[in-house]
Amino acid sequence: MKTPDEKLTLKLKRSSIARAKAEAKKRGTSVSRMVEEYFDHISPPAPSAKEGSDTPIIDSLILGVKSVPDFDWKEERTKYLLKKYGYE
Repeated sequence: MKTPDEKLTLKLKRSSIARAKAEAKKRGTSVSRMVEEYFDHISPPAPSAKEGSDTPIIDSLILGVKSVPDFDWKEERTKYLLKKYGYE
């Protein structure tokens, strides 16, 4: 489920608005998208959950698991079971 966009009103000098519109046209995007990208750049969204997710707690747990580098779950589980049942 995607979060709906909301409206934000900014007060800027006419010359700044004109430059922003020209730059957006040159990039093939909108001024709104450029502003959003700028805000994401200076203050990235928290990686705790996907925006608009129905399961934010699960998503945050999954993100935590993905951050474990080079961990082979199957190998560790096999070692555990071998030791548990006396084959190691």
